[in-house]
Amino acid sequence: MTLRGVVDQPMMIFKTEGPAREALPPIASLPANPNLPPQIRLQDSTRLDVLIEGGGSKAFTMNQKAAVGLSGAASPIFAVKTGTPVTLGLINKTAAAQAIRVHGHHMRLLHPADDGWEPYWRDSILLTPGKTHHVAFLADNPGKWMLESAIYAHQAAGVRAWFEVG
Repeated sequence: MTLRGVVDQPMMIFKTEGPAREALPPIASLPANPNLPPQIRLQDSTRLDVLIEGGGSKAFTMNQKAAVGLSGAASPIFAVKTGTPVTLGLINKTAAAQAIRVHGHHMRLLHPADDGWEPYWRDSILLTPGKTHHVAFLADNPGKWMLESAIYAHQAAGVRAWFEVG
């Protein structure tokens, strides 16, 4: 292949000699993290939809509140007792991707067909424009926690709220 008459040249060539080494044993799984709940009782969860709208020439909002600099966020978007399972429907009605972060907790992404969750824990999720995802977590860390965009320009434009666990 050429680009303006220059022929591609290999940058590096690897040569091996001798017998092949024996196969390595399978990688062992990590033990369960004792700081993460073994299960989340979805049937007992507090459920809340979080609607993200706006953008462009308008401020972003979460559930119709723009929390620019946290003004306008005098009250929590939700409050639960410690130990409560929480299920959030994150609804992106904007033309921009939203990277939503839940502070102080780790969550599971629920399958759209309600047949379980992803096998790994996360603290944020990417929402493509016009999409909805559901997440679940155990509110086991008391305090006041942010629910916000991981994209700082979107935070500054209103994609932020807080919730309370007590």
